[in-house]
Amino acid sequence: MTADYGSKFVKVGDRVEIHPSADLWMRGARFGTVTKVGAVVSVRMDHPQVRNLFKAKSEDLKVISSDGRYSLAGRDS
Repeated sequence: MTADYGSKFVKVGDRVEIHPSADLWMRGARFGTVTKVGAVVSVRMDHPQVRNLFKAKSEDLKVISSDGRYSLAGRDS
């Protein structure tokens, strides 16, 4: 099963893609790793020019891998 945007089951360590409507996505920073989960999810972006954590609601994230490794096929379940 491939998760779509709006996954409510985001956990620390998940690899995620941010929503295309986000400014960072349009600037090329699309993927990152979840570092903190709460009312707002904090994501450490892979893009080398992004220094701060990206904060978003879980509805604006798509889980692409739940084991910490990048996968083109999406989330395995």
